Formats: sequence, C-alpha cells, structure tokens
Amino acid sequence: MATQLRSMGSNRQDDRILNDVRRQITWQSDIQSEEIGIQVKGGMVFLDGRVETRLEKLEAEKAAKAADGVFSVTNNIQVLPKREPTDAEIHRSVNAGLLAVLCVLEKLPAVRVHNGVVTLEGNVRWSFQRTSAERAADAVIGVRGVLNRILVGRSTPAVATIGPINPDRIATPMLLLGRGGARQLLDERAALAAAS
Repeated sequence: MATQLRSMGSNRQDDRILNDVRRQITWQSDIQSEEIGIQVKGGMVFLDGRVETRLEKLEAEKAAKAADGVFSVTNNIQVLPKREPTDAEIHRSVNAGLLAVLCVLEKLPAVRVHNGVVTLEGNVRWSFQRTSAERAADAVIGVRGVLNRILVGRSTPAVATIGPINPDRIATPMLLLGRGGARQLLDERAALAAAS
C-alpha cells in the first residue's frame, strides 16, 4: 500500500510518528485504499483521502491512534465508492457479509437499507456479536451509516415506565429508555448525521 506522506513542519518526533502511522495503516488488512494521506504536526495526526468503505475509514483512525506519541487524530477521510451501489445491492452484500460471520452471530439479524443507511435489528447474547454484525455492515461498499438496533441479552426491547404521563405537563418531548437505549439512540443519531 502506498499511502501519501506529508509532514507539516518537519521535526524528528513528527517524522517518527508519521512513519509509525503509515506502517500501522499498511499492516491493517481491512484497509485496501492507497489514497490515504497522513499529516503530523506536534503529535496530532490528520488523515485525509478516499476509501470505499466505512470500515476502512474507521480502521485507519484506529491504526493512527495505535502509534506511539499520537495525541489526537482528525479523520477527514472521505468514503467514496468508485461506483455507487443501489440499496438492493447493499442489502444483498450486507446479508452476504452477515452470513460470513454467522458462526459468531448464531442467528442473522433483520437488515433494511434506505439511501445507503443500513438498519440492523435482532437479538444476540453477547456484545461482541452485536459489534461483529455492525462491522460486517461497515465493510460493505456504499454503506453510509449503520443503525445498530440489535439488542444484547434480551428478546424484547425494555421500556421504563413511571406511571401515567400527562402530555400537557411535558414542556419538551421525552423518551423513556430501558437498558442500552440511550447508547442506541446516540448511535442512531450519529449514523443519520453521517449519512446526511
């Protein structure tokens, strides 16, 4: 992999970090793009360029953070597939990716795709299964975001109730969430924001 190296005000520490980040990204098997630019200034790493999947973008940031001496990483990598797949193509590819990790998942989650945003729904016993399903979806070309609504350790969503609620007494909209609901809501908002 030939990553683009740029130093912003060359000093020895930044040059060492630059080479370490390049090496980390090169060793990442999930990163196929050769169009990732790396800049380092004062221990701050700036990534830019183009990749085809969200997984490559996420893994490049993770690889940069793993280099010794890195204080922060700014990830400006664009996810731009060479050919924009349709929602139906993305749906098929996500299902194929999930089948590849079926031994981890035990059961396939439901998959929906709308404008490149994948929604995963279902139940798993362990958090790593939820994460594996999301990672499989992130690896598909054309995926703009993933709403991971897979519940861990539950067969039905938990909803907290505190008795009858009078809507006239609520000044702002309220959402009552059970275990894991707040994280799920934040994940959904982040995925929708990234897709727009």
